[in-house]
Amino acid sequence: MFRIHSAALAFGSTTFTMTSAGSPEIQNWIPIEFLGTSPYAGWGVSIFVAIFMFLFGYWWLKRMISKAVANMQRSLPNPILSMILLVVVLGITLLLHNYLGTSALIISLSGGILATFILNKKYF
Repeated sequence: MFRIHSAALAFGSTTFTMTSAGSPEIQNWIPIEFLGTSPYAGWGVSIFVAIFMFLFGYWWLKRMISKAVANMQRSLPNPILSMILLVVVLGITLLLHNYLGTSALIISLSGGILATFILNKKYF
């Protein structure tokens, strides 16, 4: 299911938010100064493209979800385990931050990765 979550995030962040007229993305604002346009330049074409992206993206994500549900044959990890991982990361960060500064972040995230592997070894 992680790939579907990633696909949905990528779909939203690389389609409408990057290409639609008026979007506050840097690639939409850089040409304004050089071309003498407004942030809403090309809004008519943008609406057409947004409708196309929505329909195609919805179809593609729906297809991915249907395929994943059909292939799901094993049990999933207990969602409560994710809270343990959060406690591990936050706990290590709080314990080591005063001594190691920002290096504590690397150690705490590494601890979270190790805890993820230990608690979910049978799912890998």
